[in-house]
Formats: sequence, C-alpha cells, structure tokens
Amino acid sequence: MSGNALEKGTLFVIGDRHYRVPTHLAHGDLAVNGNQIAFFNAAICGLTLPEGIGRYHWTVKGGALHFQVIGEEPCGGRADILDGTTYKRIS
Repeated sequence: MSGNALEKGTLFVIGDRHYRVPTHLAHGDLAVNGNQIAFFNAAICGLTLPEGIGRYHWTVKGGALHFQVIGEEPCGGRADILDGTTYKRIS
C-alpha cells in the first residue's frame, strides 16, 4: 500500500455496507454508486447523516484500489486515510 502519510501496512477493510481501518480506529458506513463511493457515519468524524458524507471516486488498477476525494470532505481524519491513497489487496 502506498499513498498520503499512511504507515506502510495500514489495513483498510471493506464490507458490503461498512468499512474499517483498525490501525486508526476508524469505521463507518458506505454506499457505492458506479465508480463513486460515499463514506458516512464515521466514528472518526463525529457527524451523522445527513451530515458528514465524504464522496470519493474509486478505481482499481493492477489489483490496487485508489481513492480520490470529490468536492469537499467534511471529515478531515477520513480524508487523511483515503484521499489520494492506494491500497493493495492482500486476501
């Protein structure tokens, strides 16, 4: 994994409707629509719906998942974990 100021080996776990980043104690809900993903109800953010929605464009290239923020991210801590970051699949 590479990107932003994340430590090498940071784990990002995505489920059907939830995500978590154990090393940062971050977790919340998500919704995917095409190549866009919305993150919300994040513990790291403290804002719940309808506030606190961060929207990202996602791509997968060469087995790596990359996120790029769309517009403004209301939760700075989440942006630190996601914006401009690439994750490699390990499972």
